[in-house]
Amino acid sequence: MNPALENFLRLYSLKGVGPKFLKRFYRTVGTFEGDLEDLVDLFAEREGLPPAKVERLKAALEESEREFERLVRFLEREKVKVIPFFEADFPSDLRKVGEEVAALFAVGRFDYSTGFSIVGTRKASREGRLKASAFAAELARAGFMVVSGGAEGVDLAAHEGALAAGGRTAVVLGEGLARYLERNRPFAERVLESGGFLVSQFPPFFAPAKWSFPKRNALIAVLGLFGLLVVEAPERSGALITADYALRLRRPLFAYVGCTYQPNYAGSVELVSEKGAKLVVDPRRLVKVLTSGRREGSEPPGERTPAVSPPKGETEGPSSAGKKVLDLLRERPRTFDELLALTGAAPEELLTLLTELEVEGAVVCEGGFYRFAG
Repeated sequence: MNPALENFLRLYSLKGVGPKFLKRFYRTVGTFEGDLEDLVDLFAEREGLPPAKVERLKAALEESEREFERLVRFLEREKVKVIPFFEADFPSDLRKVGEEVAALFAVGRFDYSTGFSIVGTRKASREGRLKASAFAAELARAGFMVVSGGAEGVDLAAHEGALAAGGRTAVVLGEGLARYLERNRPFAERVLESGGFLVSQFPPFFAPAKWSFPKRNALIAVLGLFGLLVVEAPERSGALITADYALRLRRPLFAYVGCTYQPNYAGSVELVSEKGAKLVVDPRRLVKVLTSGRREGSEPPGERTPAVSPPKGETEGPSSAGKKVLDLLRERPRTFDELLALTGAAPEELLTLLTELEVEGAVVCEGGFYRFAG
């Protein structure tokens, strides 16, 4: 560990010290290198701190030695990469959105050059989980790294979809790494084996709080260099906070809207109707949009661009599968599970087809039932 990082972490180990103080210290002193006691004296002199306050700060540093050693043991044991705000590889986009982050703590290969983020509600429907998994799998097969927040629902479905497709995924935490690894070691190992990483903007032993999860949404947006997809989001969902960050960063924003009359999609509908998000239905079409619009030199190594079927909207009338669904719905309204059993289609294919028919106005989804709208 280099001296500057050691001094930084010693200060960060102090109770009550956070990003604002650390950045103020750096602006005042200009470095974290050198003897820490001398740096504290220089900080105190330039800030005009009273002697009593300086002595309390030095005493606190001595008293926090045990906490610092505990931190170092964890960092070394788990091979954690610490990326403080003053180093070149700290994501500059976090500064652009005005987030006060002192450092990132990452396990695994911290490379988000092919990152694409997927977010949504924790209380996801079966449809939402299936769709998140399908989008993630297709993105992973195309060489993208799927970024999400590790929570139940849409997040976890996205991670699992990417892993099932043999791709990389990144988990952005709303708590410290040590806390997360205590409960989720097997899943974390699968993420690392995929070549992905886990990252937190909070110190390793930080316990999760209600405010910390919305706080980490900025990082999810930042790591999604190629864009953000909101799969299922009700009003006031945390996913909408992530979408706002993506818009501020001018990242491509996409939304999947399932049954438009279900409350769980109200936020997704708002993103399309009021925020300019692009409506996406088919994972292959999303990949086609992303791969055709990539910046020169930004192709992921070994990317395999999948063959893309012609958009259904360009054919004459509905497909044979679409006709079968419409015939079934002409008889009476049906649930998704009924249609799944009657058509024999794969779940993700049926979801895509139903959403396309709903967008075209041929089908309406109300109260969990699809009905013919013609």
